[in-house]
Amino acid sequence: MSSYSDLTSLFKSLSLPSDTPSKQSSSFTLCKDNDSVRTAIDTLSSYSTIVLDCEGSSLGNQGGRLSLVCLRTIPTVSSGPNSTARTFVFDAVSLSKEELQPLLDDVIGSDAIQKVVFDGRMDYSAFFFEYDTRIRNILDLQLADLQSRTLRGESKMSQTNRLTGYLLRSEVNAGRHVRYGHVQMIGGISRCLKDHNLLVQDKAHLDHLRWLERPLPTHYLSYAAHDVYIISVIYEHFLKRGYLNNSDTLAAQSTRYASIWENDQPREEDIYRRNPLLPLEILSVPTGTGATDRICDGCNRKLTRSSFQGINGTKCWVCMTVDVSENSKEERARFRGGNRRRN
Repeated sequence: MSSYSDLTSLFKSLSLPSDTPSKQSSSFTLCKDNDSVRTAIDTLSSYSTIVLDCEGSSLGNQGGRLSLVCLRTIPTVSSGPNSTARTFVFDAVSLSKEELQPLLDDVIGSDAIQKVVFDGRMDYSAFFFEYDTRIRNILDLQLADLQSRTLRGESKMSQTNRLTGYLLRSEVNAGRHVRYGHVQMIGGISRCLKDHNLLVQDKAHLDHLRWLERPLPTHYLSYAAHDVYIISVIYEHFLKRGYLNNSDTLAAQSTRYASIWENDQPREEDIYRRNPLLPLEILSVPTGTGATDRICDGCNRKLTRSSFQGINGTKCWVCMTVDVSENSKEERARFRGGNRRRN
């Protein structure tokens, strides 16, 4: 568990008073007109690294819509001794596409500014399919979190055991080496905070069907601003621990990860694309002899032969795991139904 002095140093590095993190995390500037957008862009453009997170209705999915774009600056030594982190919340519902375009061109699509995200797949999908914009220069902390498990001494067996819950424990134990050697469980922000002993106020619970309402309640704006604050805390912690040292490799992995659905926007109910498993061939892409491409019947991704079971496999290892999970859910539902009838 992190000591108080460790946390104090962490908050100081973020230019935040350690005794009032919740107040600082909810502080933001709302941008919903041309002047506020331009002023925010001028500030954001002076930083080499910023935090990005989005909110919306069924964000990134077919039929979904972007509501808020949240960006937080990350002060560095070059920013000056009096520089403090600032959060900007852009109202993508109130702003027209033309009014939002400078943000898309000068920040989101800029190679000069690194965007730090935590699972940026749906954010990327929203920008790509709604605004024809790619997030450039992206660094995804969810991938850094996953790869930090080995650096923190977590064994391969312990990492495979993370599948328990999504799969029955007996299934994980039986297929540990053969079926699930290629499959990794990814974690959300809450699990990341817990795994790294970061004492930060977690996200509140909201009705996510209300993101397109205007005026949007103030606590929804604070919720969105708090998300980028949490990501900034994780980023600073990972920097200090050395989990971002291989930044060029992580950047390439992050781009593959974020842009994964460019060929086909996901549907919210698509179990092969919306699940807690790391898609294959993100951390590395097999090359050379035998790396023949094949389309997976589940996720519809073009993958190499090594991502399938045998030469006749039609679904990748991850999609096969999704099928096992879905079948176990059905079996448990039938078991519970049978018990109710007997009772």
